[in-house]
Amino acid sequence: MRNEKNFWELLIHHVGTVVAILFSYFTNFEDYGPFVLIASDISDAILNIGKVCRDIFGETILLDIIFFLAMTSWFLSRNIFLLGCLVRTSFGTCFWKLNLQDAKYLPLW
Repeated sequence: MRNEKNFWELLIHHVGTVVAILFSYFTNFEDYGPFVLIASDISDAILNIGKVCRDIFGETILLDIIFFLAMTSWFLSRNIFLLGCLVRTSFGTCFWKLNLQDAKYLPLW
């Protein structure tokens, strides 16, 4: 595995993902952990499928399609899904912790 060109980038990425999940668990923000895990694993799975297809079939149009799907899933999962869920969850958690769920604050949410 160390002979891969992007070994250190992958190692830093996976260590960062594990740290984010553990940080969310130990700081009682359990809502964040599953979002980080799902957003990280979707694009990683598609990228690994693309690498396997590259090793088996070589450079084909199938490889281009799979890497396009990996790029699209990475963009959607990291920039749309993860940020959208984290922002919504963080506002909900802040409202709950600060007791802002009174009737006068509900129009804000």
